[in-house]
Amino acid sequence: LSDAAESVPQLLSQSGKAMLLVNAVQALSAELRYYKRCESNVKSIAGLLDTINEFMKYCVTPQMLEKAAELEKNDDVLNAKFHELSVIYAKFCQMLSSEYCDSSAVCRKAAELIKRGCDTVDGAVIWIDGFSGFTETELLMIKALSGQCAELNFCLFSDSDRNLIFSCPDRTCSDIIRIMTACGHRVKVENLQEKRGGSGGYQIPYENTRFAGCPAIGKIEESYGRIKKSTKSTSADISCDGVAVFRCTDIYREIENCADEIINLAAGGMKFSDIAVVSPNVD
Repeated sequence: LSDAAESVPQLLSQSGKAMLLVNAVQALSAELRYYKRCESNVKSIAGLLDTINEFMKYCVTPQMLEKAAELEKNDDVLNAKFHELSVIYAKFCQMLSSEYCDSSAVCRKAAELIKRGCDTVDGAVIWIDGFSGFTETELLMIKALSGQCAELNFCLFSDSDRNLIFSCPDRTCSDIIRIMTACGHRVKVENLQEKRGGSGGYQIPYENTRFAGCPAIGKIEESYGRIKKSTKSTSADISCDGVAVFRCTDIYREIENCADEIINLAAGGMKFSDIAVVSPNVD
């Protein structure tokens, strides 16, 4: 959104949303019976906020809750609870949209922008991994990306024997194939199975082609999860030309080690302007 010079609404934290929800419940106090206690009960407001967060993730609207209430008109308690949820949710959305927003709203706004055309992702190759399923909001973003980028790669853990343990990612895979096919995109499914070999029947990991242009980064990705924890600062056992991984006991030792490495590189003739320190959080 920032790259496209679009305004980004102020994001509310969970605490901020909880305070806003309390205000919404208090404003509707006279109309409520079952959710009235939420205005003074911390656990109740936390549970109600979790429910509303799920509504937003899966694009549930107050109107849908009213329809659910109508379906339960023979059950007075359930009917009343659905109705109260609907009015609280509607009031919360009204208060939220006036000044603030949550991450789901930002994602939907970004998806709309990408769908209209966005240079940031035009022709990009995108990898999406580390998941077992998607929310409706995330699927909106994926559909938008699929129409603009050159290639979308999804990585899932599965099993050729269709083990029930992998039923969720298997279902997600089927959903993605269905959605992409419906959008008119070509879908290719590749099983990155481990090759079996050696006299002992040991497994050789599949060839990592994602970082073919930089084998050192591929080596880090392959080995990083196998680094053993330690109570002292030491070099990790990853042997690869051009890559050294140092395990530190705390952030201060990390900074000291970076400084020592910079001094060593400069002493070896490298210019300070050619040295970079990359961190997810500079502070």
